[in-house]
Amino acid sequence: MKRTLALVLALLLLLPACASENPEENAGETVSAEVSANEGTAEEVVPEETEYAPDLPDVKYNGEEFRVLYRTSSYAYAVADVFVEGLTGEITNDAVYNRNIEMEETYDFKFAPIAAEDPIYSVTADFMAASDSYDLTIEQMNSLFTYALRNYFYDWNTLEHFNPEDPWWDANCAKDLSFANKLYIMAGDISMQPSNCARFIYYNKKVHEDYQLENPYELVRENKWTIDKMTEMVKSVSTDLNGDGKYTADDVLGMLTETADFFLSGCGILYTVKDENDLPIIDCINERTITALEKVKALLTAPNCTQSYNQVAAGRDTSGYPHIFVFARAEYFATDHFLFVQNGAGEAATFIEMDPGYGVLPNPKLDETQEQYYHLSDPYSCAWAIPGGNSKPEMTDVLLTAWAYKSKDLVDAYYETTLKHKRYNSPDDSEMLDLIRGSVRYEMSMLCDLGISGVIS
Repeated sequence: MKRTLALVLALLLLLPACASENPEENAGETVSAEVSANEGTAEEVVPEETEYAPDLPDVKYNGEEFRVLYRTSSYAYAVADVFVEGLTGEITNDAVYNRNIEMEETYDFKFAPIAAEDPIYSVTADFMAASDSYDLTIEQMNSLFTYALRNYFYDWNTLEHFNPEDPWWDANCAKDLSFANKLYIMAGDISMQPSNCARFIYYNKKVHEDYQLENPYELVRENKWTIDKMTEMVKSVSTDLNGDGKYTADDVLGMLTETADFFLSGCGILYTVKDENDLPIIDCINERTITALEKVKALLTAPNCTQSYNQVAAGRDTSGYPHIFVFARAEYFATDHFLFVQNGAGEAATFIEMDPGYGVLPNPKLDETQEQYYHLSDPYSCAWAIPGGNSKPEMTDVLLTAWAYKSKDLVDAYYETTLKHKRYNSPDDSEMLDLIRGSVRYEMSMLCDLGISGVIS
């Protein structure tokens, strides 16, 4: 272990420092009490609690456009829950449409959505040209972060009505991604993307039943869902179905594997923490990280029990899918060739036809002494930024807060109805989803590409 620790120490010392007192120097580095009327006297009756709401001014914007640049993509990470064309009868679509119409009517303005494959190029070019073409953008976090440190975007902390502790914003995002007490990137209920892209575990119920494995939900509740327990299950699932002496995706295996970062985060490993000046410092050079690395490696490389996406796709026709990841999950996990796969909530649609279905689990802990489960948001997922050239920050401030607040119906439609009742098929899975959504983390070092993830890999 000491040799392994020494190697990681040596490699990490070669990494560039993330924090600088001048962010420009580092800019290029890569989520009622009820009282019966019959109880007591009139004076004793407690009034019903009112819904918590933002304190916004009663303003109208006389039909002014609010220009929102958002990401569209035929490959991945497209933002599909911010604008829709009309009512379709699908609950999430209609929640988005109704929310936006209500916004326009309440504040007398007009949304002007602008779709782009890579919004970062448009918004940064516009800023350099001082053109003021966009009021707001939603783009991949790792694309936004480098330019944020160059002051291309507004500091959200300067907005009068923005409070990251409000329930419609993701307080974890504000805490993890603030830099020198400035906040340039934010996630919240307007779009489900960041929390939707927090990675957790799907398990195949048929494979689980075939191998008569322990009840994983009970393991979670009893604080026994650890990396060792998951590895034990993965190593117990290995069947050479075609009898060719090789173990591939055509057989039955324990896990379809991807990257180590999300498992390490689940083990409570932070690559960086903040110092007293709210600047990031490397915090993963310790024995706990080495222990977690060794356990995660054992999980992801269990002989004859795991395969990566590249291994699954090698030599196969994947042309009917946007990328090899959807191909492998749809063609092999969903058809009972793998026990486990790790991904986000958005992937549930791929598994909707499974029979008897799939279950949802948090990422495993390092050990039973770990206080809680953790889930890292994908650094490629999309979050909000306000272009630095925005000429109407007061209007943006009001509309952003109102938009996030009015997204409650969207959250309910997506999580409570679409996921919990249509895609996830048991009360156990609903319980797990609530646990997952309340424990999302953001890793700054992955957004500015410090190279730690590469060293780990």
